[in-house]
Amino acid sequence: MSNGILTIEAVSARQRTAKQGSDAAGVGQSCQPIARNIQSKQFIDSGNELFGPKVIANPQDRVLPLSNKIVIISPDGQVLANDVDLTRFYVNQANQLSGPKVAANPQDKWVLPLEGNIAVINLNGQVFVHSVDFERSTVSPAYQLSGPKVAANPQDKWVLSLDNRIVVITQDGQVLAHDVDLTRHTVSPAYQLSKPHALAAYPQDQLVFPLNGSIALVTQDGEIFGYNIDFKRRIVSAAYRVAGLSGEGLLAERIVPLNRCPAVDALLVVTQDGQVLERISGLEQP
Repeated sequence: MSNGILTIEAVSARQRTAKQGSDAAGVGQSCQPIARNIQSKQFIDSGNELFGPKVIANPQDRVLPLSNKIVIISPDGQVLANDVDLTRFYVNQANQLSGPKVAANPQDKWVLPLEGNIAVINLNGQVFVHSVDFERSTVSPAYQLSGPKVAANPQDKWVLSLDNRIVVITQDGQVLAHDVDLTRHTVSPAYQLSKPHALAAYPQDQLVFPLNGSIALVTQDGEIFGYNIDFKRRIVSAAYRVAGLSGEGLLAERIVPLNRCPAVDALLVVTQDGQVLERISGLEQP
């Protein structure tokens, strides 16, 4: 690391496997899928600085990954999208999407990527979805999902999306999941996932984000822990240390996990001055 810019100097075996898969994905070839299971472990290794214009996001903006793009939603509901080319390590100029405002109401609390769409959850637990057409640079009017309230309780501390599910983590470390059916415009009642101990329930737990279909947790001193989830069995694994880089530098930045193939994510870090840094992440099998 030099002047806050990450570059590849030595490529480990783990990183080389991840990058080969991601490069194949980038040129249209099929990735070599690695089966996820409850014993798999994550790693995060250094990557590249992405070239191109800076990604300017104000502190009050919401930043999320969507279809290999960095999407920025301003407090007044404007939506900007920066296309990311991971084969050329390049970020394109932001493109504003036309359409209605997104998450511009004071009661709109959570904004999540959901199967290529933007999901908005308000303080009352109602879930609204905006479809996005990047080819036409448009965002659709919101439609509401029918079903029970989602993340409407004061103790609901973290909310994230994993595939077609909304996952809620409470202040005392309980993990709940809602299945979403966008074809039927429905969200299921919450079901609880069993786990060996509380998740993200301690004062030193500062950041939670999705990583390769699992949950990553960053503590105040920069340690990164992973939790694997088996939704069929409704269980969460015990915490394990994520190998590779420290997460200390992640706490002050924006995290944008872009999926590149079944077992490799590009963990993009958008710095306060608009630089975009790539960190390669993937799965190690037991």
